[in-house]
Formats: sequence, structure tokens, C-alpha cells
Amino acid sequence: MHAPLRMPHDAIALEVMSNLRSNHSPVGLAAVALCLLLSGCVDETRVREMTDNMIRAREAAFFTRRAQHARELATTKDCCDDLMKVRPHGRADAAQPFRASPGLWPSTQVMEMLGARSYYALVEFSPVESDTARLRVASGLSVGRYYDTNSRMDGAEIFVPVVAFLDRDRQLIEIAGARPPAQQSPTESVFHIDVPRGAAFAAVYTNPEALALTGMSATIPASTGAYPIGGVTVVTRTSAQQIALLPARVGSISASID
Repeated sequence: MHAPLRMPHDAIALEVMSNLRSNHSPVGLAAVALCLLLSGCVDETRVREMTDNMIRAREAAFFTRRAQHARELATTKDCCDDLMKVRPHGRADAAQPFRASPGLWPSTQVMEMLGARSYYALVEFSPVESDTARLRVASGLSVGRYYDTNSRMDGAEIFVPVVAFLDRDRQLIEIAGARPPAQQSPTESVFHIDVPRGAAFAAVYTNPEALALTGMSATIPASTGAYPIGGVTVVTRTSAQQIALLPARVGSISASID
């Protein structure tokens, strides 16, 4: 029978597990838990319990935030902006991509399209005169993560863009619906949307169609981490991993005209 935890091992274990709150990978959790086990800080049962509790707490916090975003958007009092009158938030044809964080303070403006509310960003550009222009929207992966015990994959959120194109008089030309990202990097997913001729504004938002997308994923490259354990730094290395992506109501984006 294993002996109960004793100081200073308890303190060491708790300190290490506390540091893991910012770790996005269950692989890292498992690696450090193994280090704790081998160092004699905790027994196998306690390691499993601590790891499982950390994973469940992170998952609960992740989905609590998602539910909170839905409630806040549904109960927004000063709704909604008039796209015919609201001032554009930036330009998509400037030297640098325009960056925004729909739904994250201070970018909490709300629009309504076809009966659905969404946080959004309105960008302006020179009226398009060709049939080859594209709007590039890069959507950052959320810092908050969860672990899906069924698929055994980490999960993150991204703001999946739906784009309403307007002409120079702010009249709606067309709406480009939701689609999976065309490419991805370790920190963002990229969407390319064809811009219709005559468009001069684009409202980047999300809708029920986008929020219902499934099967999206991203690849996180191999990484090296260092974890302090009782005055000793333990270095862990994780291989590249596939993570699931869930469409979000809030997020960080950048927009530019290709």
C-alpha cells in the first residue's frame, strides 16, 4: 500500500500541477505526471487522480466560457449596429492586415443579419473592379483549450468568418457563407473568400451555419517544455499533434485583400 503524500512532496506536486494550468497539451500533463511518479513525489493513483482532475477542470472552464459568450450575445442590450451608418473599423487594403477581436473587449459591437446576432468587424477597401480579388481572413486559435476524452485530441476554438459584402453605398451585394479553413499554421487558420465586383466594404461576422461546422482540425508542431520540480527543471519533448477546432462566437482575426 502506498504511503500518503507528505511535505515537501505535497508542496512540490501541487506547485507543478499549478504550473500546468497554462499548459495546453495533455501530453505535457502526462509527461510531468510521469516525472512526479518517478521522483517519488506522488504514487501512481494520486498521479492519475491529479491529471484527470486537471483535464476535467480545463474542459469545464472551456465550455463554461463558450456558454457565457452565447448568453452575452443573446442578452446584448444595445443591439444592433446599422451597417449603413456605422463607421468602418479599419481598411483591408492597407499596408498591414487589419486586426480585430470580435467579441473581446473593446471590440464588442454587435450586428444582426437574417435574424442572427454576431460580434463583427467592418472593413473598407477600394471598390473592386476585377473578378480575381480575394479577402484573406486569418483566425487565431484560442488560448483556452480542452481535451476530448472520446477522440483523445486537444481542442481549441476559432472564429469562422461569414462575410457580407457591401457596395460603396452600403447596399448588400452578397453573403459569402461559412466554409472550413483553406490552410493553417500553429497559431491560426486562414480563410480565402472571393470578393464580388463592386464591393467596397466587408462585414466579417459569424452565424448559425458557421457555428454548426464540424470536422475542422489543425496541426500543432513538436515542442519542448521545461517544468520546475522541487528546484530541478525537467525538460519534456512532445511530438506534433492534431487538435480539433470548434467554431466560436468570439476570437481574433486579421483581414486583408489579396
